[in-house]
Amino acid sequence: AKGTIKTGNFGFLSRHYFACSALLSVRLAKKHGYTTELVTDDLGKQILIDELNLPFDRVVLALNELQAPPTIWMAGKLVAYALQQEPFLHCDFDAFLFAPIDDYLARCGGIAYQSNEPFRQFNYYENGIRNVLKLATYLPKEFIGYEKDNCYQKILRGVCFLQSQADPASVPYRNRMAICAGVFGGSDIKAINDYASKALAMIERNDFSSLSAGELNDLNIVIEQYFAASYCLYHGIKLVPYFKNVYNDAETYGKFSHALADAKRQEDTCRRIEAKLKQLFPTAYDRLCWSTGEFSATDYYDRSQMVGLSNM
Repeated sequence: AKGTIKTGNFGFLSRHYFACSALLSVRLAKKHGYTTELVTDDLGKQILIDELNLPFDRVVLALNELQAPPTIWMAGKLVAYALQQEPFLHCDFDAFLFAPIDDYLARCGGIAYQSNEPFRQFNYYENGIRNVLKLATYLPKEFIGYEKDNCYQKILRGVCFLQSQADPASVPYRNRMAICAGVFGGSDIKAINDYASKALAMIERNDFSSLSAGELNDLNIVIEQYFAASYCLYHGIKLVPYFKNVYNDAETYGKFSHALADAKRQEDTCRRIEAKLKQLFPTAYDRLCWSTGEFSATDYYDRSQMVGLSNM
């Protein structure tokens, strides 16, 4: 992130809603008794700790040395994954754990993540993979998945993506899954560290600067989410989704929510996040509003009256 909380919205409708979302995410994790750690750089510490006062237990300034440009926004997450030495779960600032996940992590035995991503439903996987294969001079063997060299040549010729999408069996590339990493972690630390290190190498050893902003967004998703699935399938590592389908699953209701993609730029979503923070952690919400100077009209009126009464 560039700038301070006064100048950046960080993918949300406004900087205030980003602050509400980040605070709600961290507070929920702490409510369940989890130790929280922020992996960031000096600027991130200024924004998230010094200005927003997010209640992390530990702050690690490992991103000061990160060379990736800001457009490769998932690079910081990969550094955080690579640093871990014990079972963990990384939670995005737009993902919310409304219920503890201790049992899930205990039985995971592999790599844990939010849910399976329907590969054919989102064109950013096809577009992102095409651009990676077009521009990359270095690719880890796991990126191609278990089809290896045979499918690699077919992808280069466009066979995998130019055949009819109506019939999945007509596509000769079997590894057509990705993960949604709103939450990500697990207990196979060696595999997670290796996956993250190789994904970072894809960023550091290739030049993707010619891509447009939209193409770079696709690239981020492919390197983090598609490569995670491809890496695990290549090595036979257990993949354990937290939910079968986070978009439409009764199991998800009341336990977890994720304002993924453009949802965080929709006013209704942002207001719901703010309302939930105000409901569950009213004191923290009040402190946040005072520290950022951001209030809704009603909130500002209510607080003005409270200040007036306290001064009498």
